[in-house]
This record gives sequence, C-alpha cells and structure tokens, in this order.
Amino acid sequence: MEKLNVNNLYIEITRDCNLECSHCLRGDRENIYMTNNTINNIFKNVKSINKLLLTGGEPMLALKQISEIIYSIKKYNIEIESINIITNGSILTSNHLKLLKELSNTSKLNIYVSSDKFHLIELEKNNLIDKRNRNVEILKDLFGAKEYAGIDVAQRNNVSIKLGGRATLLSRNDLERINNYKTKTKYIIRDNNNVEFTLPYYTDDWIKGNISIDVNGNIINDSSLTFNQEDLYSLNNNVNINTLNMLNIIENILTREVSKISENGDIWNCFYKQKLNNIKTKLKKM
Repeated sequence: MEKLNVNNLYIEITRDCNLECSHCLRGDRENIYMTNNTINNIFKNVKSINKLLLTGGEPMLALKQISEIIYSIKKYNIEIESINIITNGSILTSNHLKLLKELSNTSKLNIYVSSDKFHLIELEKNNLIDKRNRNVEILKDLFGAKEYAGIDVAQRNNVSIKLGGRATLLSRNDLERINNYKTKTKYIIRDNNNVEFTLPYYTDDWIKGNISIDVNGNIINDSSLTFNQEDLYSLNNNVNINTLNMLNIIENILTREVSKISENGDIWNCFYKQKLNNIKTKLKKM
C-alpha cells in the first residue's frame, strides 16, 4: 500500500513505571514493553507524522523501544515535525542522553517533565526530588525541556482529573490533602460522562485526528491514552496493528462507530459516513 501521512500518533511504549502516583490513569504498573515487531508494523507504512508522542508508563524505562523507534524512523525515511516525550524526570543516564540526542537529530524534540502535585508527592515519598531536579536542569540545558502542570508554570485553579485507573481510588480526603500540598493549583475529578474523543479518519492523503496505539498494538479511542479495558475499541484483531494496516483498522473503527451512533443523530451519522466512504474509496484504489 502507499505510504501514509499521519496527523497525531500517540504510542504507549511501556506500561512499566518507577512511581505509583495516586492519580495515574494507567492503574497499576505492568512489566510490559512494546515489541520490535509492533514498532515496525506501526511505522512501515508511514510517510510523515506531524506529532509523535512517546508515552508510558515511564518512557525512560524503555530504552530499547526508543532505540527501535529511531531505527524505524531512519529505515523508512519518515519525516516528523515534532517528537514529544513526557517523563517524570527521575531517570536519566548517559545512555538516555545519547538516545535523546539521536531523536533530536531526526526531528524537533520536545521533552516535558511532569511537575504536578501528584508526581511531586510521589517523588518526595521515594526521595527522588533532588535527583529529579538535577535531571530537569540537564534536560533543560541540552534539549530545552519544559515542566508542566506544576511549579514552574502559571498556576491554574480547578485542574480536572479524569476518573480512570488509580484515580478511581481517590477519596475526598485524599484530594483535600493533595490540594493542600505546596502549590496553589487545585484538582477536581472530571465527570467521565463529559469526556469526548475524536475518531480518526482518512482524507486528502492524511490520516486526521489522533491515532493512539497501546503497548500491545491496539488502536484505542482515547487520545489521552487511558488504557482501561472499556476504552479499547476491541481486543480482537480488527484493531491491532500487528494484524491489519492502519487504514483497514480505521475503516473497521468507523464502521463500528457509525453503526453505534446512527440512532443518536443525523449530523454525526452523515459526517462519519462520509469519512467512511472516503476510506473505502481510497482502499479500493490500493
């Protein structure tokens, strides 16, 4: 098939982590890492990517996966506008710096270090604050890394937390204790019924929207990468990058979603049916 241009590609390269933050959407950490085969299948039919996000778990634990992604980018000559990594900042060695340098040579590299209260409390509990702060200074000096949702950004009130993973265990007392920790930012639980997601679709030689792929190769429906079982489109082969190419998977997703929403509103029905027809037309030409 012809090479694809992808708008936003989000990849969970591991579910492993060295922390247990009380708001974590992933739930309990798992010793699972994306395989080289899955990484190859993600990138082999891609021509360009606007934004590539590498996430976890803690992505700095997945050196082999980052190395394989760099290899795939070079192997398939993929043009990438920006590569983004979100880290808790507590893990950094010379090997990490070498790989980050290689990533920065392939694209603009944006490193974001979590600085919200939940991460800071967990880092403090594990005596990692000083180490994390030293690493942040190194990442800032070498790669222009930025802290977000915390101590070095403009404070916001009522930052919402999606109710998923370990966050479902937060009590009112827990939240009050966390909100009283150091910074002025206050956290509230977001109503899950108000969570929205965008379906990916193919048009004008681009896959638009967000493609989110979990550690097992499943394309999921939530761009914030909350990997509860309920969030997966399906656990069967019709949404897994190891068994189907990306365009076929998107066709399967849209077919399912159009059939689900057809009774709920003509606008959605019409909009996504048109996207589905565009994909079917494109697939017939390949």
